[in-house]
Amino acid sequence: MRLKETNKFDVDLFERFRITKEFGFLEVSPLQKLSPEFQPWIDACAKIPEWIKNGTIRENLHELPEISTDSLKSHEEFRFAHLLLCTMETAFVWGFGEERATSILPRQLAVPLYEVSKRLDVPPVVAHLTGCLANWRKIDGNGPWEPENLELIAFNFSELRGEHWFFVLTAQIEKDFAAAIHKIAEICLKVEKLEVINEEELVSTLRQMRISIREATNTLKRMPEHLKPSDFFYKVRPFLWGYNEGSIKETGIIFEGLEHLGALKCNGGSAAQSSAMHIFDEFLGIEHQGKSKEFLLEQRLSMPVPHRNLIKWVSEFTPLKQMKHLDEYREVIETVKNFRSGHIRTVSWGEGL
Repeated sequence: MRLKETNKFDVDLFERFRITKEFGFLEVSPLQKLSPEFQPWIDACAKIPEWIKNGTIRENLHELPEISTDSLKSHEEFRFAHLLLCTMETAFVWGFGEERATSILPRQLAVPLYEVSKRLDVPPVVAHLTGCLANWRKIDGNGPWEPENLELIAFNFSELRGEHWFFVLTAQIEKDFAAAIHKIAEICLKVEKLEVINEEELVSTLRQMRISIREATNTLKRMPEHLKPSDFFYKVRPFLWGYNEGSIKETGIIFEGLEHLGALKCNGGSAAQSSAMHIFDEFLGIEHQGKSKEFLLEQRLSMPVPHRNLIKWVSEFTPLKQMKHLDEYREVIETVKNFRSGHIRTVSWGEGL
């Protein structure tokens, strides 16, 4: 991948942690093509909304050939393959609704999904890294990077505009966080190199965090523009379920060809898998307790390995003691709290409808 940045720090940051100043944790230019043998996957994902609508989703996915993943080489190729396979897996399991969910994934989906996930060291199920981080492209290549000019590469199950809106707006939130993540990385690198950090640098970083989080908050508030609460709760969220939810909560799912693994009960996609808030927590020394802590740590297993490594690195090199006396530190703590409260209100808005 070629980056716009020529700054050595930015190049090193990408090579170590796969993040950029402009896009944060988003893939800079998500792959949209693979070698010809994988074309059946791409074609199938394009037809999934139609197959779900006419009730032929499982029939058609059953007819796919089993394709070896041996020719996949780059990180980008594995991320795209994971997106395609998770799209098909999700459609196969949940395409007929919760009551008719299946607890068996056919071999031609199960084996390559497991192999690709193992290579990425993430669970073989949809996650934030799939549905959001590597799942966007511009509609007008010369137009601005904004939700109105983005569309999904895959993980699209209906003609519902709100479904599309949910994911592209989430991608915008990730981009909103990018500048703050970059500033945090700059500070932590200085700590790692035992360089002196002055108060002005810390204040600048904390202020950027507040700016980024406020931008993300404003983006989050746009969700109702094209997504009704009832549509989110009943038509979007079920496709983010893992193998431990809905009607297969107790049984999990069996991967054909990999029966020795037993029933899998993986978590599905969740905003808690966004590395940004974990970075903020570690940098600011925000500690979670009990089940909340356990849940958040578990979600890290669904993040790309380089992003997990960044979280650990920030936790090791945060200049926490130098920040805690600053007014800006207390202000950004409150900003983080407000963002979390706003997000909880958003994701729970459809319940009870």
